[in-house]
Amino acid sequence: MTVIFLILTATEEEETTKETPAAKKMKYEHKKTFFEECLIMREQHPQNQSITFLPTGNQQWRKKCMNVLQYDKEKMGPFGSSFREQIFVSALPTSCFDLVEELDQSFKDGHVRTSFKKTLMTGGVFQCLVGAHSEDKIMQILNQLNDGESALLICRSKRI
Repeated sequence: MTVIFLILTATEEEETTKETPAAKKMKYEHKKTFFEECLIMREQHPQNQSITFLPTGNQQWRKKCMNVLQYDKEKMGPFGSSFREQIFVSALPTSCFDLVEELDQSFKDGHVRTSFKKTLMTGGVFQCLVGAHSEDKIMQILNQLNDGESALLICRSKRI
């Protein structure tokens, strides 16, 4: 009995046309705190004097923010997914944004009940709020965090 092994090799042309895996996106290095980024983004918004929710879909505003924050969409991916929480917070009504500023100070002062050792507010605090459009409900949650009535973990488990 004779066994024949057939060895196939790719031609040079086939080798060069193989699809290569997508290049891994670079991670954005935040040079400012979460709240500083939100403040910068809010200042860039053309309707920043409004007391209601600011529109977040304004592409010119997002491009300004990317430029000011030195965000390269080609290298790092979509701005909206990387800055989801910052976009939400920077577009909050004035009453809520003022509470976020107080919350930032509460974090720095160590008054927010959290299981983390960090004393800087991060976007994770606002994950459960992104997309909410009830000013009263957002204010209630932010007040509870500021007053120490609610722990951060409890806030994160709430869906609005």
